[in-house]
Amino acid sequence: MEFAERSEATIPLGRIKSHFLKFIKTAAQAAVFAMAGLFLFSGSASAATYYVTQSGAGDGSSPSTPVSIATFNAGTLNQTGGDTVYFLDGFTTGIIPSRDGSVSADITLRGDYAGRPASVVVSSGSAIDLQNRDYMTIIDIDGESNDTALNTAGLEFGWVTNITIDGGTFKGAWRIAHTVSSNGPIAITNSTFFAKMAHYASYSSPIALFGSSSMSGST
Repeated sequence: MEFAERSEATIPLGRIKSHFLKFIKTAAQAAVFAMAGLFLFSGSASAATYYVTQSGAGDGSSPSTPVSIATFNAGTLNQTGGDTVYFLDGFTTGIIPSRDGSVSADITLRGDYAGRPASVVVSSGSAIDLQNRDYMTIIDIDGESNDTALNTAGLEFGWVTNITIDGGTFKGAWRIAHTVSSNGPIAITNSTFFAKMAHYASYSSPIALFGSSSMSGST
């Protein structure tokens, strides 16, 4: 039996090197594009907007599908620093956030959604209670507490770090605002505070008033 002689083709070394370099270049470009896409995706997903009403039954993703104030207070929205929460219309349950912002970005609570301004009027407890919360901004939410119990207020902020209040009118049967043992600055801009029983806020933390802000002991 005869066997045909096998001829083995040889590939020039230069061509192998060229193909290898092309492969490396293509892989590097793919990695760059993948990282850029991941960055863009994470950047767009880093901040969310939610909507809350007194008795909403939706997922909070739009003004037409708001969550309830009870859901927000329970912390199940999982909001984090950079997120914005709009409060729509009137509330008879106090706003009691249970999650903090971060050093890099506050959680912002707003009451200025177009045509649906937020106001909180409660008969028990404080209208807005920020105790033990850090890195939060409150914009244009009115709060009123008709509770005559000790330490209730239109706005309560105790043991907090870096809280900003911008806009809003706060009324309290006991105190206009109350803060104790806070760890960081509290900045109040363009807001009005007054107490029906002329009890002023108790300060043991730096509070800075800006713009047209005022505190009064009479209605």
